[in-house]
Amino acid sequence: MTTSRPAAAQAIHGNTTRDYVRAFLDDLKSGKLQFPSIPDVAIRVGRAINDPNTDSHDIARIIQMDPTLTARLVKVVNSPAYGGRGKIESCPDAVTRLGRETTQNLIISFVLKNSFRTNSSALRTRMQNLWQHSAHVAALCHVLAKKTPGLSADKAMLTGILHDIGAIPLLRKAESYPELAAKPEVLDRFVYCLQARISAMILCEWEFADIYVEAALHSEDWTYEGTQQADYVDLLVIAQLHAYVGTSRSTQLPNIDDVPAFSKLALGELTPQKSLCILHEAEEEIRVVENILNGAH
Repeated sequence: MTTSRPAAAQAIHGNTTRDYVRAFLDDLKSGKLQFPSIPDVAIRVGRAINDPNTDSHDIARIIQMDPTLTARLVKVVNSPAYGGRGKIESCPDAVTRLGRETTQNLIISFVLKNSFRTNSSALRTRMQNLWQHSAHVAALCHVLAKKTPGLSADKAMLTGILHDIGAIPLLRKAESYPELAAKPEVLDRFVYCLQARISAMILCEWEFADIYVEAALHSEDWTYEGTQQADYVDLLVIAQLHAYVGTSRSTQLPNIDDVPAFSKLALGELTPQKSLCILHEAEEEIRVVENILNGAH
């Protein structure tokens, strides 16, 4: 009597990118695969913020259950990126100055860093690099949004943090296949094939607004045109291209001014040189935002 091999094992027998993609989608369809959950504190803060009967003290009480989170929020409100007149020393005052939406976006950005983890030593650096890329893109989005009327800097930052969220379950799935983790090029293609789709699915499951779902889905859609007015997809696409400058991927990407999104940012006044100049002048602000996201002092 022979025992048939599990479907997933059969699917990856060829060890090609297509085999791994098929195995992942089979597991997803059969319910064997679970997406990461949004951290509980983000859910509780979100509920309080969306409740019209709460005030800054109610919201702060939830945040203050985590002293580290509280300290980070107070530090951020006093940072050059968010600071106003007068030093803020309490969490309720920080919530009041930042406003509900910005507070919520910052809390989500802070707690999501813990999701970028793996038990695999072979994949740990890859996961850390994924977070660093997300944080850098988020900082670029934050800066570029300030130059484009109609776009919110804190929404832009959250867009950057969320856009690669789908890579997390993909990399965690690779923990099950040491041979995949040992083949960087195959792993790159595996993640690239599914990342945008899985990111959008996770954000839908987490009930995020459509702007974040669309941005994740089209994060590397260099031909994306959307509407005539710049949106968060446009912002993310341009931030991604800037983030890849000087990396091995840059030779595979279009010129930044050939991308439809480019002409819509900053009311269409950007040139490649002006765009780079803006980011060069904002290097300190980009560093501050990245430090905020990384919890650096």
